[in-house]
Amino acid sequence: MAYTPIKPSQVRTDNTDSLMAKSGVNKRDLPQLLSTDYALDIQNYFIVGEGGLAKRKGINKIFEETGTEGLTMLVEWTDDVWIYGYGTKLKAYRVSTNTKIDIKTDFVEAHFSGDTAGDYFMVASPQDKIGRISMTLDYDAQTSDFTVGTILTGGTSGATATILEDSDSGTTGTLTLGDIVGTFEDNEVVTDSVTGSADVNGTLTFTYTEISTAPKARIVKVIGTRCYAGDLEGARDTVQYSDISTTVNPPFNGWNVDTDPDHGDQLNYRGAGIVNDIIAYSKFIVVMASKGWWSYYSETIDSAGTLKKASKFNMYRKDEIGASKAIMTDEGIFYVNSTGVHQLVQLQQENVDYSKQEVLSSELLGNTYFNDVEFDDVEMAYMNEKNTLLISCRKDAEKNNFIIAYNVKLKSFSFFKGLSIGAFMQTGTALYGASSVDNKIYKMFTGNDDDGKDIWTRYYQEVSIGGLNSRKALLGQYFQGKLSATSELDIAFDVYDKRGLFIGRKKAMTWSSDASDSTIEEYGRALYGSASFGGDSDTAGAIENYAGGRCRINNLQRLRIDITENSKVYHEIHFFTLITRVKSMIRKRNLTY
Repeated sequence: MAYTPIKPSQVRTDNTDSLMAKSGVNKRDLPQLLSTDYALDIQNYFIVGEGGLAKRKGINKIFEETGTEGLTMLVEWTDDVWIYGYGTKLKAYRVSTNTKIDIKTDFVEAHFSGDTAGDYFMVASPQDKIGRISMTLDYDAQTSDFTVGTILTGGTSGATATILEDSDSGTTGTLTLGDIVGTFEDNEVVTDSVTGSADVNGTLTFTYTEISTAPKARIVKVIGTRCYAGDLEGARDTVQYSDISTTVNPPFNGWNVDTDPDHGDQLNYRGAGIVNDIIAYSKFIVVMASKGWWSYYSETIDSAGTLKKASKFNMYRKDEIGASKAIMTDEGIFYVNSTGVHQLVQLQQENVDYSKQEVLSSELLGNTYFNDVEFDDVEMAYMNEKNTLLISCRKDAEKNNFIIAYNVKLKSFSFFKGLSIGAFMQTGTALYGASSVDNKIYKMFTGNDDDGKDIWTRYYQEVSIGGLNSRKALLGQYFQGKLSATSELDIAFDVYDKRGLFIGRKKAMTWSSDASDSTIEEYGRALYGSASFGGDSDTAGAIENYAGGRCRINNLQRLRIDITENSKVYHEIHFFTLITRVKSMIRKRNLTY
């Protein structure tokens, strides 16, 4: 009998690497067709660099109020004063003394919008006219009049401030102050830098003044030299803006509606519906509304020898979706609506049709993802140092309970759970959040727990191996990242077997800081130092960790990896490698002829 040589095996062993889905979550396309640039789910991770995940930091409570209404506004006014609102109450928080001060407690409606105007602060609430907050100091025993614009100095305290206004009633009166440094003391002598002198009568007070000429509105924004109001009482599709603010204080007292260049005006686009937000884009004012959005700009023209103001609309958009909220970033305007997250790169140029540049940023999340996401009370913040847009919204809840995170450079999505944020506030690179479910204010992304609670993370990815109709085997795996001393990551493998049936957690293992003590049969482990992936200096003791295992699964059709962790410690995942083997075609003979 003739000798038959042994033929080379057609079985191929291969490595599949994942840099932790640098392109983020993809819920649009078939999972079995996705490359390792995409994941099925990423929860409570920042996507950093060109690959890798950093567990998000936690939240630390700064202070809280009584009640469970949830805060609807939190805005930094000065380095030392925050303005916030909840229920029908408007209050100030002084950072240096950790004190909370009532400003006005009897607003008609439980909703606030606010914006800074230099040494003043503008406030809107739908059933009250727009108001203005100032910081005032009463005086008595005046011996010489004060001069507006000069520097006030406390004789005992050494505190200083700029005099903005002086309501003088003879020997008594009230000063409105700005640029305050230090704390003025009751009964101390205060003098200005000219001749003014009197005794302090009390302490610095937050004074609220309703502007009688202003409209009732839900939205207020200060842009340049004007104050803008949107969603007016009786005219919800209308924007009204104030007279030009000059150097005379207080600002925005005038709300005339006429063609005088220095006066204000009212504008609307009936088809766009209720005004939801107002934002500046170059010389344009962009108005986001419930059924569309529109933009315009104002200029001064010569009409038969008389200067008049003219408003020119450069763009209208009408649909049944509109926009709920917008924010300006280095990458343009981002806005959200029921179809997802949109990026407005450029408005339409005058006399250039179809020059608007806009994209649906959330296209990879699919057409149905936002069916159970609501943007009724949506809030947005942009973290420049992480190139990440945060969108706080509702997901199957009555109040905000979910954050969509979008890296605008990598164009990748992840999601933050466990955070219920009703308002964001940024001070430099620090981000704060006001709770939507109770009256707590937090510093965000600091420490490694959510006000004492564990942070749960998940990374879920389908790994494409060979052809769609071939049998495969998982032979081993490697993982690299940064783990804390007590980190324990659960790594589970879900499979579709050769019959095409899903089997969850077919095999599971644990990745810990000391891999040799885990259920991974390790190939190797190395420590490279303490530098953090992505440049985050606060790693809470996490160190480089490289581990491998021999978890084997035979005869699978499709493979998914599910990495979860629940703790108060930090970790990063940089990459993993799966060692696989592609075997023969799956034998299926169940089609009828």
